[in-house]
Amino acid sequence: MSPEQVVGATRSLANADTSRLGALLWFLIHADSAMSSLRVTRIRVNPGNTLPIYRDQSTEFGREVGRDEIDWWINRKETDLAEFSRRAVLALKSAQVLKESSHALKRIEVENYEELVERIKAFATKHSEQIAAVLEFANWLHNKNPLAPSILFTYKVWGSTRLADRIAPITQAAGSLEEEPPEVMGRLTETAWGFQSRGLYTYVHAAFDIGADFYDDPSNCDLPIPASRVLRRTARQVTDECATFFEFLRNSLRDIERELEERSTRETRITSELFWRSFIDKARKSAKAEPLTWDFKETLSFWRAANGDARRIEKTKFASDIASFANAEGGCLIVGITDDRKVVGVSDDPREIENRLTATHQAIREHFCYSRDICRILQVSIANNDGVEKICFVIAVPKACEPAAATDGQGSYTYPQRTGAGTIKADKDQLLNARIHEKNDNYGFLDELDQFISERE
Repeated sequence: MSPEQVVGATRSLANADTSRLGALLWFLIHADSAMSSLRVTRIRVNPGNTLPIYRDQSTEFGREVGRDEIDWWINRKETDLAEFSRRAVLALKSAQVLKESSHALKRIEVENYEELVERIKAFATKHSEQIAAVLEFANWLHNKNPLAPSILFTYKVWGSTRLADRIAPITQAAGSLEEEPPEVMGRLTETAWGFQSRGLYTYVHAAFDIGADFYDDPSNCDLPIPASRVLRRTARQVTDECATFFEFLRNSLRDIERELEERSTRETRITSELFWRSFIDKARKSAKAEPLTWDFKETLSFWRAANGDARRIEKTKFASDIASFANAEGGCLIVGITDDRKVVGVSDDPREIENRLTATHQAIREHFCYSRDICRILQVSIANNDGVEKICFVIAVPKACEPAAATDGQGSYTYPQRTGAGTIKADKDQLLNARIHEKNDNYGFLDELDQFISERE
C-alpha cells in the first residue's frame, strides 16, 4: 500500500462509535499534560554561562501530589467518595468487558488493510455501550477538575513506554473536546485504536521492521517488501495495542478500586474509638516493651513550657518524634498514659483539652516538615484503673514515601528515624533512595496494630 492509501483507509476508521475512544484519550492526555506542567518547573543552574544548563525542580503542587495521582485524588481531593466510587465501579465493569473482548481481536486474520479497519469499527459498534461508560467517567472527572482524569493515565500503572506510545499532540489551550480541530480528534482516534503510535502509522512501523529484516539478506535487495507480511504484522500490532489500551484502562480502574478499599478500611480503623480503645487497653497490659510502631507519652512537654526558646525547643522535640515514625514504618503516639502505663489523660478540663489539641496541630504545622498533611490526631476516651474515663490523644503517622524532617524554626533540619534501639539521625539522601519505589504514604502499621489486638497472650 502507498502512504496515501494507508492514510485514506485509516481515516475511514472515524465514526460515532470509534471516536468515543479518541475522546477518552483526549481527556487522558489533556489531564496528563496539564499535570506535568504544574508539577515540575525548569530552573537554570548556571546563570551567566553561554551554554545554559537546566534541571527540573518539583513545585509545591508537585510535592502535594507526590508520586501517585490516584492517592492524591482519592485521599486529598475527592469530596464525594460515594458518588466517585459508584461511577468508578460502573467504569471498571465496562473496562473489564472491553479488556476481555479485545484480546479475542488478536486472533483475527484479514485479507487486506481495509478489512482490518472494518473489523475494528465493528468491535467499537458492538461495545459502544462499554466504551461510552468509561468515557462518561473520564468526562465526569474532567468536569470536576481538568486534572482528575490523570488518575486513569499514571506512570505507576502504564509505565513510560506505554504512556509515550499513546501521547499525541493536542491543543492544550482547548478546554473541551468541542474546541479541538477535527484532524486532532481523528489522530487521537487512530492512536487509541492502535493505528498510530509516536506520530507514525502502525503500517509504516510494520513496513520498517519487516524491511530491516528482509533486506538483511543481500539476495532480496532488488525485491519489494512482502505486502502480506506487512499486513500480518500491522494487524498483530494494531490489535495488540488496542487490547493493551483496554487492559491498562482496566488496570487503572482496579488501582482506583484498591485505593478506595484501602481508604475505607483505613478510615474505619482510624476513626473507630473501639479500635483505639482495644489497642490501648491491650498495649497497657502487655509485657512487651514499646515497639517500633507505638509510643506512650504522659504529656507533651511544650504544653507546659514557657514561651520563647524553651517552648520552641520542646516543639522541635515533639516534631522529631513524629518524623521518626514517618521515616520508619509509621506508627502512633498515645498521649495521656504514663511510662508505667497508667491512664492520666491530657486534661480533665474540656477547654484545656481543646487548647492542647490546637497547640498540637500548630506544633506539627510549624516544626514537622513534609509536603503533605499526613498526621491524624484523635481524641479517645480510655478508662483508668478506677474506671474513670480520661481523654487521651492518638497521633497517627503513616510511613512517608519521602523523607520527613523536623525543624527548629531557625533553619536547621534533621531527619530522625525510629529504630529498634531508639531514634537515630538518618541521612536525607539515604532515606530518599530507600523509598524510591514507594508511591504513596503507607498506613500499614494499622494492620500490625490490628494483628496485635487479635493475638492471644
